[in-house]
Amino acid sequence: SLPLSPDAMWVEGEDAAMTEDEVQAAPIPRLRGRVLVVDDVEDLRLLVGGMVAATGAEVITAVNGRDAVEKATQQAMDLILMDMHMPIMDGSTATATLRASGFVAPIVALSADVLSEDVARFIASGCTEAMGKPVDRDRLYGGLARYLPAADDATAQTESVVMSPPLLAASVPEPPPVAQDPLAAAMAGIRARFRSGVAAELQALQEAKQAQNAEALKQQLHRLKGSAGTFGFMAVSQAAAAAESAIKAKQDWPAIETQLAILEDELRRAEKD
Repeated sequence: SLPLSPDAMWVEGEDAAMTEDEVQAAPIPRLRGRVLVVDDVEDLRLLVGGMVAATGAEVITAVNGRDAVEKATQQAMDLILMDMHMPIMDGSTATATLRASGFVAPIVALSADVLSEDVARFIASGCTEAMGKPVDRDRLYGGLARYLPAADDATAQTESVVMSPPLLAASVPEPPPVAQDPLAAAMAGIRARFRSGVAAELQALQEAKQAQNAEALKQQLHRLKGSAGTFGFMAVSQAAAAAESAIKAKQDWPAIETQLAILEDELRRAEKD
C-alpha cells in the first residue's frame, strides 16, 4: 500500500513560514530529474518551483489538474508536486486520472486540507504521500531527496545553485534589497506582491461577507491559509484557517463575521509589515 507519511500534516507555528533569511540559509540537496509543480496560485508555483530548481532538478509547471494530466502524459516526469484544491480539475481527480493511465512516478499532495480524512482521500486517489501547506522548507527538501536521484556532483552548497530565469518572473514587483541569493530574492518579491494585493483581498472579503456567500469565502480563505503561511505571513494564515473552520462548522453568521474581522486586521498588519 502507499505510505501515509508522518510528514502529511499541516505545520502550525512560525517554523512553517519561510523568511528570506531562512530560504537563503536552507541546506539544499543537489538532485536531478524532472518535477512537475502543479498549483493554481501563481506565486506558489513560483516559490515551490524555485525551491525545486535550486536543487538542480528541471521544473515544469501546470496551473490546474487538467493541465497537469496533459503535461505528464506528453513527457516523462520523475515526480509531481500536486496541489489538491484547484479549478477545472482538482488534484485528486488529476492523480486518479494519471494512475488510471499507467503513470507510476511519485505524486506528492500539497494541500492546506490536512485532517486525517483529507489525507486518506488524497492517498486513496493515488498520491504517494501528502505534505501540508504552508509549505515547510525542510519537509519539501526531504521529500525531494527521497524521490529524486542525487546529482552526479551532489553537494549541499547553496552557493553553487543557479536558478532558472523563467521561475524568477518579471511580473514580481521590485523587492527590497536582499543578499544576492536568487531564491531569497524570489521570496522577497513574492512577499512584496502579497502586500500589494491586500487591498484586493479585503475588497473580495467584504463583497462575499455582505452577500453572505459562504462558498466564495471558503475558497478565498482556503487559498489564503496555504499561500500566506508559505510566504511568511503566519498570522494571516492562522486567521484564515480559523474563519474557514467557522464556516465549515456552520457557525452562526455573527461568529463567522468575528473571525473574518480578525483576518481583516491581520491582512492590514501584513500590508504594513
